[in-house]
Amino acid sequence: MIPRRAPHRPGSPRRSDPEAEIQIKIVALLRWHQVDVCHVPNSDGRAGARNQARLGRLGVEKGMPDLLIFDPTSPQGMNRWRHHSAALELKSDKGRVTPEQTARLAKLSERGWAVAVTKGYDAAVAQLQAWGYLPL
Repeated sequence: MIPRRAPHRPGSPRRSDPEAEIQIKIVALLRWHQVDVCHVPNSDGRAGARNQARLGRLGVEKGMPDLLIFDPTSPQGMNRWRHHSAALELKSDKGRVTPEQTARLAKLSERGWAVAVTKGYDAAVAQLQAWGYLPL
């Protein structure tokens, strides 16, 4: 009998997914600081044609940023905020931005969102500090 691999537990990163590991740490940090953050699942083409079509009808799209933050960024002057929300695309040191991600970030920026792509945990923390979501 061939031993089976232990099943992957939903919500836990696979060891070979450094971007997921970064994201889990960043989400935990933001939630600790009571920042309203969420992740929207993306359409990555691995779901099979029938399920992919269903996901598309549900509104799932390629290129959505890893994290959407619904709190405004740090204040700029009296009672004014720089951006009403922020979108952060997290990459590992070797990760690359896809054309769909670039297009989606541009659309969000045009609509008044703060947007950024960061490589690695430290860069993500620095960006979140610059936006005022985390203390310096």
